Amino acid sequence: MLKLILLLLAITLYGADTFGLVKKIKGTVLSNNKVLKINDKVYVGFSIITKNHAKVVIKQANGNIITIGKNSQLLLTALDEVNNKKGSSYFNIVHSVSKRFGKHKFKIKIKMATIGIRGTNFIVTSNKENMNVLLRKGTLDIIATKGKFKVFKNEYKDFIKNQKAQLDNYNKNISDEFSEYKRKDQEGFEKYTKSVKLKQNTMLVFGSKNDVYKVKMDKEQIKKEFDSFDNFNQDNISSSKIKTSKEEENDVLETDNSTDADDKWLED
Repeated sequence: MLKLILLLLAITLYGADTFGLVKKIKGTVLSNNKVLKINDKVYVGFSIITKNHAKVVIKQANGNIITIGKNSQLLLTALDEVNNKKGSSYFNIVHSVSKRFGKHKFKIKIKMATIGIRGTNFIVTSNKENMNVLLRKGTLDIIATKGKFKVFKNEYKDFIKNQKAQLDNYNKNISDEFSEYKRKDQEGFEKYTKSVKLKQNTMLVFGSKNDVYKVKMDKEQIKKEFDSFDNFNQDNISSSKIKTSKEEENDVLETDNSTDADDKWLED
């Protein structure tokens, strides 16, 4: 409580950077105990918390889109960095906010890793039962928080395909399935590494300790995982330029004419 009071006092006295603008909302969404509504600004240093059946779309001034799913918590640590504390969030990152990360335009932290983003379209899920990153487009660099990853692939892809009939429930049971599969078959081991480069249409599933599995997804699986976010995002998200907190509150939002980044530079 004391930290929250000090943070609110600092914002009142000195102002805070505007992280983005609420472009669409469903259900109850909170930002530091305030209920959010359309066109509200959200600020660096605050958390966004969604209740059951709630979702919210945040758009940054440069056009980046973040959609936070139900029962989730996202901490806005900087203009170009967030911490996915809980739940699932969708990211469409096409522009840099700053130059401080070099080749990476944005960073996301989860318990086991830091995700460096080069210009991508993906979903991050971080819960006690399940932690994974599903990449639809572009490239991600995923860096272990501690030590090195033990990377598995190929055989686990076959394992996932055998579980296709249970895809609706596999997120809830993935930890148990992962442990049992790993116990039975270690032949999919690829390497030890500090970081994993994830390419499009691939999921990285985090197991116990630093074990991770690279799972190549087919188009049907990708579509199914992204559908709920895509359907929510596609309506009523206008292109607009967001003013910072240092500019006048009454300024009219200007049209953002920026286009998606050229994807050719993502190719290895």
